[in-house]
Amino acid sequence: MGGSRDEAANGRKRRLQYAALSGAAAMAVPATAAAVALGTKGGLPWWVVAAG
Repeated sequence: MGGSRDEAANGRKRRLQYAALSGAAAMAVPATAAAVALGTKGGLPWWVVAAG
């Protein structure tokens, strides 16, 4: 088996960081789409929606 406790903790931390980043990236797409859809539905120019 091998490996120290520190190596296991580092691997666990790395997996959690990767999961957090991939989850954030996955949520950014629908959030951006919703913001643009609501902005255009409200009759705002695209540059106002992009600046917000």
